[in-house]
Amino acid sequence: MFTLTQKTRGRLMLLGVILVFVVPIMAAQWWVRSVSRRLAQGDAVHLSALHSDFLGPVRPEQWWPHGDQPDILHQGKWTLLVWSPRGCAEDCLHTVALTQRMQIALGRYAWRIQRVLMVPHPIQDNLDDYGRVEPLIVATDNESPWPNDNVVYLVDGQGQLVLRYRSGNNPDGFMADVRRLVAHSG
Repeated sequence: MFTLTQKTRGRLMLLGVILVFVVPIMAAQWWVRSVSRRLAQGDAVHLSALHSDFLGPVRPEQWWPHGDQPDILHQGKWTLLVWSPRGCAEDCLHTVALTQRMQIALGRYAWRIQRVLMVPHPIQDNLDDYGRVEPLIVATDNESPWPNDNVVYLVDGQGQLVLRYRSGNNPDGFMADVRRLVAHSG
């Protein structure tokens, strides 16, 4: 039979304390530094807890280079910002309807969200059937950082882009991310 000496027991206890307490703390510190570094670079990262592209948050001056960020994004409300670079045709109207369903699905948190349709030129279509949608005309140029396809962004109350949803992805996952962020924000 194998018996442990007092010295061996002490070493095993020390090893156990290190494994139980020190290793998880070191792993958590490494993970926080890694995520912080990626966020500081402004790169979109895909976190396993989210179903959407997590943007960071992106500093507003990266997307509004001339400092002309619209005031509607600074009203303290979360914003579902629909970007439609070719005006509001059928695919844009489908996306606007999707954001309306998302806002309704938020239930008691729906009042914390506003919806904004951002297009490069005035809208010809009537959007009354899609609930309250604020139109926002933004002139773009060849240097514009905005994508060439319809995208829905979640913008926080300080005007920072937080999440991105591209059509073709799972809207339920994006909705879950929006609900989680809006419900847990102050």
